[in-house]
Amino acid sequence: MPWNERADTLAGGAYPIGELVRTPRDIIGEIKQRTKEQARVEQRTMWSVQRLEERGRKYGEGALVTARGRMKTVLNQHEMGVITKKTLQHILRGKGLCHND
Repeated sequence: MPWNERADTLAGGAYPIGELVRTPRDIIGEIKQRTKEQARVEQRTMWSVQRLEERGRKYGEGALVTARGRMKTVLNQHEMGVITKKTLQHILRGKGLCHND
């Protein structure tokens, strides 16, 4: 018998300790809570989020910026303390920050 099937068989034959009453709503709520917690943990391990926290910024603040196009790109990169090759080339070509090409 493969490992997973054996574990399933053993788990299926076990009796709960005490009364264990869970409604479908309880189970769905628990799943949502665990999923959100896992997403937060994964988010904190991302390099970009760590970089924002180092600079005193919060995740999602960039969405509140009213600038659009190239200007928004440059502002976000400035906040992160990095600049992409494409943005640098665009600026060095003399196109400035207002053009979207």
